[in-house]
Amino acid sequence: MHDFLLFYAPLLIVVLAMAASLFTVAKSTKFED
Repeated sequence: MHDFLLFYAPLLIVVLAMAASLFTVAKSTKFED
């Protein structure tokens, strides 16, 4: 269980960061239209 968390916590952070940047890009392109 501990190894599982240690492996997936950074992965989850990366996925969340990617989702946040995608959301920001989508939002900024929406404003340009």
